[in-house]
Amino acid sequence: MTRILPGLLLLTLLSCQKAEFEITDSTVHQEVQSASGLVVLGEDIFTVCDDNPYLFHLDSDFQILRQHALIPFDGPLEKVRLPKATKPDFEALEQIGPGEMIALGSGSETPERDIMIHIRIDGDSVETERYSITNFYDSLAQIAGMERSEFNLEGLAFSSNTLYFFTRTTNLMFTIDSRAFLIYMKEKGALPPVKFKTFELPGIDGSTSGFSGATVTSDGKYAFVTSSVEVSDDSYNDGDILGSFIGVVPLYSAPDKTHWARIESPEEPLKVEAISILNQLGENSYEVVLTTDSDGGGTSVFMRGLLSW
Repeated sequence: MTRILPGLLLLTLLSCQKAEFEITDSTVHQEVQSASGLVVLGEDIFTVCDDNPYLFHLDSDFQILRQHALIPFDGPLEKVRLPKATKPDFEALEQIGPGEMIALGSGSETPERDIMIHIRIDGDSVETERYSITNFYDSLAQIAGMERSEFNLEGLAFSSNTLYFFTRTTNLMFTIDSRAFLIYMKEKGALPPVKFKTFELPGIDGSTSGFSGATVTSDGKYAFVTSSVEVSDDSYNDGDILGSFIGVVPLYSAPDKTHWARIESPEEPLKVEAISILNQLGENSYEVVLTTDSDGGGTSVFMRGLLSW
């Protein structure tokens, strides 16, 4: 791993709904490739990747403690890169209870990427259950009136008994009761009630960004989201990366008054893929951790930062 000094990534504020975001530490990770989902549990960090079969367990310095295969695979144990046509494309990871997480495939290719892994962690022990999520993704696309080919799940957040699903191509947030959702997935009964909302996100050079990651504050008031600008003709193929943003979305009061900040790199634009909360520092001040996906470059960047608004 290569450590980048604080302040290498610069901040640009957007609109009158401004946020402040300062990078305090960054690490280029050679072993964890194309990271796309994050969960912080105490001093530990868990991450999944879009073309890798592992759940990685990292320490607070982003060093690998252990790794657990979420799906069967053939090949070497280190630096596994799954083929684009068959990879599950894990794009979201979120904690839903003590030692309990969900990892989701993007759904941008069906049925290969229509996958949910229910993860339970007890010390060094990891238990997983795998589910096909095709019917659920089909239903979300139908409810929102979008073509199934437009569907691209990128973020998952949990608060109290609610799950928030964030799609990229159409920038939608779906909400569903978490307990009802798990019963639906296990018993294959009727789909629980689903609500959705469309968001207008910031852009770069005339191209609008799309949701890429999400989490919710412990009090359930705000979703912290990441978005990136990727110039591509569809939800399946990668495109040129123009840059990324971090945003604060009020979930109950004034939900349209979002706060955004653009993350800029002096070397090349970053595709920020996930966000998780490390600490709350004040009423509107948090320490967060982010990660990037290099889209085939073989590395990920993990970043700590201070977010306030």
